[in-house]
Amino acid sequence: MPYPYSAIKSAQFSLTIDRAMQVVEKILSNTRNPRVASADHDHTYDDKFALSEFLSRIALASLFNTFEKLGLDKTTLRHLVSAVSEEKKSVTLRFAANEKCEFVKEDTIEVVDPRQVVEEQKTVGKADGDSTTFTSRKIVTNLKQYHWKVDIEYAMYIYTGNDSEASGDSRKILINRSPSCEIITQGSTRAPFPSAVANDPLDVSLTWMLQRVNKETLSVDFGIDRKESSCRTPRHNNETSDAWTHFEEINSWCTSVNSYFIKKEKEAASGNGLVKEPSMENKGLSTINGDEIFVPVLPLFESLQDAGTSPTSNSPLLTVGDVNLFLAEQCQTMSKQIEVISSQFSPSSEALIVLLNAHMKSISSLWQNGILHIETMLFEQLSDAIGKTVGSEDLNEFVRFHNQKLFSDTYAPEPFCHAIRRPGYYPDGIISIEDKCNNNALTFTRKLENKHSQHPMYIPINSATSVEFKGDMYLHGWMLQKFESKPSFSLASRARQFSSFLLLVGKLSGPDTFEPQHGIILQNTDEIVIPLLLDEMPSPKEFKNAIASLSPEQQQFAKSFRDMKLSSSVFGVCVVQLKPQLELLLGLPDKSLTKEIRLTQDLLSLFIDFQIPSDLLSYDGLDEVDFLEKVRVVKGYVKDINDMIKVTKEKELADAKLQAEMRGGRGGVAPVV
Repeated sequence: MPYPYSAIKSAQFSLTIDRAMQVVEKILSNTRNPRVASADHDHTYDDKFALSEFLSRIALASLFNTFEKLGLDKTTLRHLVSAVSEEKKSVTLRFAANEKCEFVKEDTIEVVDPRQVVEEQKTVGKADGDSTTFTSRKIVTNLKQYHWKVDIEYAMYIYTGNDSEASGDSRKILINRSPSCEIITQGSTRAPFPSAVANDPLDVSLTWMLQRVNKETLSVDFGIDRKESSCRTPRHNNETSDAWTHFEEINSWCTSVNSYFIKKEKEAASGNGLVKEPSMENKGLSTINGDEIFVPVLPLFESLQDAGTSPTSNSPLLTVGDVNLFLAEQCQTMSKQIEVISSQFSPSSEALIVLLNAHMKSISSLWQNGILHIETMLFEQLSDAIGKTVGSEDLNEFVRFHNQKLFSDTYAPEPFCHAIRRPGYYPDGIISIEDKCNNNALTFTRKLENKHSQHPMYIPINSATSVEFKGDMYLHGWMLQKFESKPSFSLASRARQFSSFLLLVGKLSGPDTFEPQHGIILQNTDEIVIPLLLDEMPSPKEFKNAIASLSPEQQQFAKSFRDMKLSSSVFGVCVVQLKPQLELLLGLPDKSLTKEIRLTQDLLSLFIDFQIPSDLLSYDGLDEVDFLEKVRVVKGYVKDINDMIKVTKEKELADAKLQAEMRGGRGGVAPVV
């Protein structure tokens, strides 16, 4: 099974890294040789966590550089950090836009009808010098035009707490514009857009990233608590999970804002009308991608020899000075690209927003791919060390192997695979619990002491009748390991040739009651595989936490319902060997049918296929006679019943043949038998 993160090794990710590495080579001196982190670098497990922290810090710093270009100055940033850390307020970035469409005027223009044929009349003078007159006629159509003014008022601002209004005291407006354009429609007085549209605001929380900023120095800090029990890998820990959620929200917000501007640009230039004023005439916002801006979020390692660091330094990470160079390059390329956008778009506010949002999306995406790259590197190293990709079957094999070491032979789990047999005789069949790879489930097995069957079990047939059965009873405890997906197991049972038994599957509803849900007779190499539907139940601790906030009545109901489920949650399998039961039913001595194969098959056929009462076949003579005589008597009863069945079949066949001949004699067509 492939690793789920292998998809990040796409052509786009590789192209982005290669393009960024060309910039890195120009920024650093020619003696430096950082490369994308890989197993070839000499590093430790902690270095992977350090690289994850490095990527998170530089990604946050890159976002703040981008917000600065949008208008977030350092004074406001300190105020927001203080609001988050000291006043415990939330900080939100909002984009809000409202639209209006108003009728301006109506006028009429003359348009040559293209469907009309232009007629020309010519008057030509004589050759003696008379004048020549040319006359041509054109047909024009008066067409009414309707002028509409479309206004879009939008604002991008930051607010704290719940003061979400753009005019509130605790907000910082980054951009506030009201562009407009004139749309001209022809032939219809219907407005091209609704008269007024109040769009739902687009919000994204900045609280998490502001919590990582030092108020005095405005430096970014991010760390992973590796001592927490929830910390598994550089990707799977609480801090990185929170960062992942934040960058996902930033990415989604930027996508939504850019989609809004691109959509409005297309609507203004669509067939709804003609753009008259240049304020909304710019076409090409969808072509802005921010690829020319350097994204410093790179998962880089550098060999210690290439870095030229002191012998005491043993970290392959880049230094703080390198990070500052990368961030400076980001700001420089961002400023340069803003100048290019300003020269291409007039005014450039919408283009600036689209550009910077595209850059923030690149930061978020590259951070995510960088984290996944670290996780993939860790996975590949582990896979190379083991020699294979570990799956659910490998985990089960691992558990089976170590259970043999952890438990003594008395208590070690055993494969659930049991022979169906009487002592001293060849097995009639086998029963087992298997997974899809035919591996048996490992269960902790205990044989219940029941000397002389003093404590029988009962199978209720109806409300008035129960069947008592005795025999060996085993209790099995089964512990499953969850890996990737829910395990799938089946109950398999197989009968050998000339053998038969009854298989009952159900649940234990009490200490001495077995309630079968399904039953089947297996004989003569029959095989059945029954999928097991495993329903998980919450542990006592999980159940207690789940009902903690319920009312006393609801808690009592939940407890009662859980008790009911627990009382019938014990899965039971009962195997009844048919030969001993036939001997008991027919009054024959024990083991007298062991070698009577033909007689046993005939008896099963009579009981199952023809529903013959047992009274017609059981021995009812003297008990003192030899067991061979008893078997002979039963054979005689079986022969008589078979002969009677044979005669009945022959009679039915003769009657059917006679009826067919009679129909044929009357001109009918005899059926083909």
